[in-house]
Amino acid sequence: MRTDLSRLRRPGIAAAAAALLVAGVVGSVGVAGARESKTIFSVENGGPCFSLERKTTCDPGELGNVTIQTGETVTWDFASGEATQMNHNAVPVDKNTPDAGWNGRDPMKWQVGGTSSHRFGKPGVYTYYCFLHSSTMKGTITVEGEPVEVTQTATPSVTQTSTPTASATATATFQSTPPPGATPVPDNHTTTPAPGKIATKDTEAPRLLRARVTPATGGAKLSFWVSEPANVEVTVRRGKTVVTSARLHVAAGTRSVVLRSSSLRKTGTYTVEWRAVDAMANKSNVAKKTLKVKR
Repeated sequence: MRTDLSRLRRPGIAAAAAALLVAGVVGSVGVAGARESKTIFSVENGGPCFSLERKTTCDPGELGNVTIQTGETVTWDFASGEATQMNHNAVPVDKNTPDAGWNGRDPMKWQVGGTSSHRFGKPGVYTYYCFLHSSTMKGTITVEGEPVEVTQTATPSVTQTSTPTASATATATFQSTPPPGATPVPDNHTTTPAPGKIATKDTEAPRLLRARVTPATGGAKLSFWVSEPANVEVTVRRGKTVVTSARLHVAAGTRSVVLRSSSLRKTGTYTVEWRAVDAMANKSNVAKKTLKVKR
């Protein structure tokens, strides 16, 4: 095909051709230099779980699995759950990956709300989980491409905490003295390996004793003794209807927690049930108490 160069010498056509050429160059640079950030959301109802979409309830068996290219970032959004948020983190199952920075994520640093990010520069398969909810909150990051040098950026909006939390306004007190005849389990589960990485599986369920509930301003005060560190799952019903629920992480010993909820401000009789679940998903007995709220 023959091109009539004389036509391109016209000012208007020449300018248009130059503009297209520059746009093509800029466009190609933008694509080549683009770095994506995949976001994984925490979901608390029906789990908790990690999800690739912001929503309120987990699908059965839902996992936070993503595939990225080297140099890209994964961000965990822990503020995507309900107003009453749980303690969460995202830490490696296998600490022998090609990424030393990823291997060094501390399982004992968890947070309520905020975000946490990591930029991956080495290809490989990275399996992660939430240290406090390892049975349901987990996923896999598959990193593809050639190795690249990366620099980690400080994560904004991170609130790290080791304080048990039942709600944004919960308060707790702690005593290490066990009730008569009760002895704490030696394994405190702060160093329990992730599922699939243990030599001897812990099958001993936590024990929950001396449970009682009393009215408190704007809610209910739960007191109990638990034999080992655990997640305590609380459900409050009025009749057959669940009016509120919460999950909190507690240490071993005597605990006193105030659960505040607008649903507990109405006069009436409520049934409060709670149990302890340890890091290996062993479940304690269920404590069931009656709470009477009066004006």
